[in-house]
Amino acid sequence: MSTHKNFPHGCRELNGFLYLPATLKEYASGWRIEYWVQDPASNRLVRQQVRVQNIVKRFRLKREAKQFIAQAIENINGKLACGWNPLFQEENTRLYMPLETVVAKFIAEKERDYRPRSVESAKSITGILVEWLALHHVKVSGSQFNHLLAVKFADYLLETRKLGNTSFNNYIKTLRLFWNWMTEKCYAKENPFLRISLRKKEKKKRMLIPAATRRLIAADLTENNPRFLVVCKLVYHSLIRPKEIRGITIADIDLDRHCVRIPDTSAKNRHTRFAALSPDIIDDLRAMRIDSFPATHYLFGSDLSPSATPVGATRFDKHWDRLRKRVGLPKEMQLYSFRDTGITEMLESGIPSLQVMKHADHHSLDMTLKYACHADPNLIETIYQKGPSF
Repeated sequence: MSTHKNFPHGCRELNGFLYLPATLKEYASGWRIEYWVQDPASNRLVRQQVRVQNIVKRFRLKREAKQFIAQAIENINGKLACGWNPLFQEENTRLYMPLETVVAKFIAEKERDYRPRSVESAKSITGILVEWLALHHVKVSGSQFNHLLAVKFADYLLETRKLGNTSFNNYIKTLRLFWNWMTEKCYAKENPFLRISLRKKEKKKRMLIPAATRRLIAADLTENNPRFLVVCKLVYHSLIRPKEIRGITIADIDLDRHCVRIPDTSAKNRHTRFAALSPDIIDDLRAMRIDSFPATHYLFGSDLSPSATPVGATRFDKHWDRLRKRVGLPKEMQLYSFRDTGITEMLESGIPSLQVMKHADHHSLDMTLKYACHADPNLIETIYQKGPSF
């Protein structure tokens, strides 16, 4: 516990609340146990006194009385050190706890349950909220953060930070989750972000990568960056998301069974699955001599070789940006486009949609069938020409 510079010397802090420990005061009017606690409504220290003159009269010697009172003082200080405040009950103590203190408790708890990337996202979003409050000199607890403040923060995200609809929705959903947690833990009584409407979902700005363009990409990467070509093939054929590829280790790869294990720790949907490997990907992996590395090594490290540490979160994007400039690809053609293309062409080739759904790790068949419009762009004309009569 630290001394607070804006309050008297000896002031202590716990969970954002200040107090001065109990001591014995010998006034002319009588002895008293005296301590100070912070009033959450005014943020001022309020003196608390316990009269002990009647206790003193029970003892023949002052020394004996002081020994008895010292035990009472120790009990009071023990309770103060555990967060007790006589001005309100335990639930109310939490309701007035400073928001930044609650944020730290939320993140600490989620680090035990969530994937690291989800924790980092929550830490970033709640951190931006705390920074915004500090910028406007607003000091509030979770229960004092009302709907008006939520509206102002939402406006800040849109007007100042210029968030797109998808990013804005992610912020609001994360803050709803945070306040739901606070209400569950008694740090707040209601969720001020529930009435903040989500923005209309933006259409994906990705385009498919046709075979001719894939040949151009393969020719370039074969010469300039053959290991990144393996990454592209894993996205296209194995339908593994780029973020999931970062978590693949040598132990996850089974060349004899033509598959790779995507562990639940890195999978988007948080469950382990197995993805198929094409013959040319297997040849590429053998050419990388992956069997000469420890099984615990990640398939791709910082230089895209197997390594004890995984490739950085943005490294694939940087490789793709360099490729796009060399080959002259449009911005709508992204690394993730290989996955969209792979799903579309699998449906087009006649692979059952249910199998494609499982391979793509989709939650439902509806999600997979959204790609069917790409699989047959002439669907309307075909039905018009060949559809049955009534």
